Amino acid sequence: METEFTAILTDGNKLVPAMQNEVLNILTFLRGIDWTEPWLIALLIFHVLIMTVTIVTRHHGNFQGVLFFLLLILVLFAKSINELGASHWEYFSRQQYFDSHGMFISIVFSSPILLNCLIMVGHWLWLSGSMTIKIKQAQLKERLRAESRLRRQKREAELKNESNEPEVEQRNWPQYDSIIILVDIELLDVMSLTKFLVQMKTCKEK
Repeated sequence: METEFTAILTDGNKLVPAMQNEVLNILTFLRGIDWTEPWLIALLIFHVLIMTVTIVTRHHGNFQGVLFFLLLILVLFAKSINELGASHWEYFSRQQYFDSHGMFISIVFSSPILLNCLIMVGHWLWLSGSMTIKIKQAQLKERLRAESRLRRQKREAELKNESNEPEVEQRNWPQYDSIIILVDIELLDVMSLTKFLVQMKTCKEK
């Protein structure tokens, strides 16, 4: 490996790694890592698996909420994992990668996890925006339907009023007929009475 590491003892007598030479850039640091080591391959598979699960379960909000929480817990314990790896790197690694500044653990462990969390947050924001747009569209459609329904009801009421006007006139005709009949009856009574009086007068004269 191009970058050499040494180990120092902290106040708690814990073995913590420290880089002897300052890493000039991330690419140089990454080139110095032996990516053929089994545990690094397993770590890469873990990140690919988490990324796949994140994408596949994008429509399952509850599951992604739990996954998001667990990933943040892993990032929270990254420092402890770094110290643990520095203390026992001989058991699983051929070289000492765990520096005291946490660059290695941040690049190969925390950053991919945070990327997955960022993808989930971005997807949630996109879902929220889409849901807001759908709600606004539904409200607009409902308002248009309500206005159309009111216009239709108003038009039906106007048509009903127009159709009811002749019916009112027709309903009034029987009343007019009754009045005419009553007038005719009264005229007949007057004529009969007049005729009766004339006959009585004629009888008296005789």
